[in-house]
Amino acid sequence: RHRLGVRWQNIDRSSSAQALTEIQWGDEIIPIDAVINLGVDITQTFVDYAYYPWVKEKWAGGFGLGFRWMDLQTTLEWRGENIDEEGSTDVKGSGPLPYLYFEYRRLFSDDWRFLTGLGWLSVKIGDIDGTQWVGHVSIEYLVGNRWSFGAGLNLSTVDVDWAGIDVEEDDGSTINVFNAAITMDINDISVFARVRF
Repeated sequence: RHRLGVRWQNIDRSSSAQALTEIQWGDEIIPIDAVINLGVDITQTFVDYAYYPWVKEKWAGGFGLGFRWMDLQTTLEWRGENIDEEGSTDVKGSGPLPYLYFEYRRLFSDDWRFLTGLGWLSVKIGDIDGTQWVGHVSIEYLVGNRWSFGAGLNLSTVDVDWAGIDVEEDDGSTINVFNAAITMDINDISVFARVRF
């Protein structure tokens, strides 16, 4: 009646573009026609726990809690096309993202089992409003009473809006500098092994 799942994921993405207008990035000014390289490195670890109060001969359903730990690093580099200038900056962030978790499994035969799960949480704390989804669909081949091997399709999304990031001035007053938003959808395929004990 208890299940614990662990999944790890690492994704590297990079792209290049040419600046069509002057861009201000923090304290740096990126000139027109500069070549811009953007790299993103995302590492995620998922831990899902489910308790199954409904266990039948061919199917079972359960619910529990999940936890996602995310490490995100973004690197921006640029160099001037016609001038001898260049610059770079890194942004790093880490954080825990808990969620409510629901799971369903069904036996197709004595050897094959279908399993699907869905995690979700939406919270608002002050000016920060965030929602996340974690889902998977998999099929596995049962080997004896304890082992199984399979493959699955996974989904993870994050949608966070920070309505106002304020900075305190020298005179004690605060000004709204900018609003921030993070929207990320990651779909992937995984292979796995499962052991029962």
